[in-house]
Amino acid sequence: MTSLAVLISATPDQQSGCLTALRFCQAAVDQGVRLTSVFFYGGSVLIARTTPANTTDNADMAFTWQQWAQAQQLRLTLCSAAVARFSLSHLSPEFEVIGLGQWIANLQNADKLIQFR
Repeated sequence: MTSLAVLISATPDQQSGCLTALRFCQAAVDQGVRLTSVFFYGGSVLIARTTPANTTDNADMAFTWQQWAQAQQLRLTLCSAAVARFSLSHLSPEFEVIGLGQWIANLQNADKLIQFR
């Protein structure tokens, strides 16, 4: 079975990047691919806010990611430095904050890395 790590750097307002990443993850799991890590980096961590400050579309995208993660019993991970930079404190429970070192360790369990910008 192939295993993948997914790196997302598209911000929530970049709907095409976030939506493409989600659709890719859904399709990969449907085809039997194991996701070892879904890591949000840079501005993409804004998707984890419990009260998205921008638009309804952003809130819908965050909710869709959260629902999918719950259904897959998968923790979505956030870059700790980006969370600190954006001063995020109230995060959805489907997200876990980790450092780059932990994420790199998670990469060792994956056959491939896919990035979405």
